[in-house]
Amino acid sequence: MPAYDWTIDAAARIAENDDYLVSLYDIADGEFDIAYVRPKTVQALDGAAQAAREALIAFDIAMHRSMNRR
Repeated sequence: MPAYDWTIDAAARIAENDDYLVSLYDIADGEFDIAYVRPKTVQALDGAAQAAREALIAFDIAMHRSMNRR
């Protein structure tokens, strides 16, 4: 998929296109890794529920990755 299909918000640590939302997390100065990818759905959760769900998923993945680096 071409890069111009994606919108990247480095401050919010997300990238998205028409079909997917990708959450990123810092691994080093200016370098990011993927926390998770989720398809955009027609029936979305309300804003607070969606933010909480995404935060929990990102935290869980980051914890698993940090444990695997040890």
